[in-house]
Amino acid sequence: MAQHDISPIDMVVVNLYPFAQTVAREGCSLEDAVENIDIGGPTMVRSAAKNHKDVAIVVSSGDYDAIIAEMDAHENGLTLETRFDLAIKAFEHTAAYDSMIANYFGSLVPAYHGDRNQPAGRFPRTLNLNFIKKQDMRYGENSHQDAAFYIEENITEASVATGPAGSGQSTLL
Repeated sequence: MAQHDISPIDMVVVNLYPFAQTVAREGCSLEDAVENIDIGGPTMVRSAAKNHKDVAIVVSSGDYDAIIAEMDAHENGLTLETRFDLAIKAFEHTAAYDSMIANYFGSLVPAYHGDRNQPAGRFPRTLNLNFIKKQDMRYGENSHQDAAFYIEENITEASVATGPAGSGQSTLL
């Protein structure tokens, strides 16, 4: 690279195609869904994350301010710890993206194969779920076991995860 006066890339910022928003629209066709499957973006994300020692990968606009602040504090650079954290976030992001696509296509199997007796979307062929750790728990099933409480990202329905805490000590802590 030096021979050709090419500077190395030290940051990659990727916004993947809006697959989730596309398939959530009423009347979304298979063709529209397919057109909104990003191919090159996930490849760049994974490549940059794999090389996190030298490259920062940014997949969320919510990280921009913190990254700018750290770059201001570190002569336009990011620490290895930050690049590692961004790499983890990047791999989580591509895994969730691929899971959405697999779940969508899995929900179409009956209709796609012409089985009109079972509605498409009733039960997908596979179900890929992603959960986020909300907090550690005091103990697992037994007091000598560790445990953690995980929730679905962007959950809106009423559940233990979204309900108000009662009075007294939380049973989750």
